[in-house]
Amino acid sequence: MNRISHVLFDLGNVLVTIHPERFSATLGTDHARKEMRRSLVLRLIHRYEQGEIDSDTFFRNLDKIFEGKYAREKLTEAMESVIGQAVTGMPELLERVSSSVPVALASNTNETHFAYCRRQFRFLSLIPRFFLSWEMKTLKPAPEYYARVLDTVRAPAHTIAFIDDLPENVEGARKAGMVGIVFEGAARLENALQDLGVVSRAD
Repeated sequence: MNRISHVLFDLGNVLVTIHPERFSATLGTDHARKEMRRSLVLRLIHRYEQGEIDSDTFFRNLDKIFEGKYAREKLTEAMESVIGQAVTGMPELLERVSSSVPVALASNTNETHFAYCRRQFRFLSLIPRFFLSWEMKTLKPAPEYYARVLDTVRAPAHTIAFIDDLPENVEGARKAGMVGIVFEGAARLENALQDLGVVSRAD
């Protein structure tokens, strides 16, 4: 088996937990109106994560969806509230992996969520390189996303391990020639990385 030269981690539900239901809970919206606005908010977040709109435009449009009911600070709080805590065992595993091979973050995310994560989770400082959808203006699992990653990393695709909790994103990485790993918890990931020779079984 070829040695792994780089390991790429997803952010949400791989390194930190995500709780979408907290958005509405933070705003205290009633169920009926929440369901009416849900699709509008999701479409807006998709555009934000794809880099079609910047943060100011995102929050202006979010304000319109909620008819000016909330200050930007409250809307920001609601956005940040969906970020939970570090996934159990992952800060420690990330530290071990980063001491063995170069690591990077490969995430569909937005400026608000990423800035909050960097403030809240010091272990993310272990990652020196970021492939962020809103900056790249493309989302996983679009083939362009993986092509851009490979063009930047400059390593053979078959030597790059790509870790994501969503099977469709992992399949996209595999189609691009990378070693795709569906995240199912730190213990299983550790075993997979041991099999690939990234971390030692004696650690």
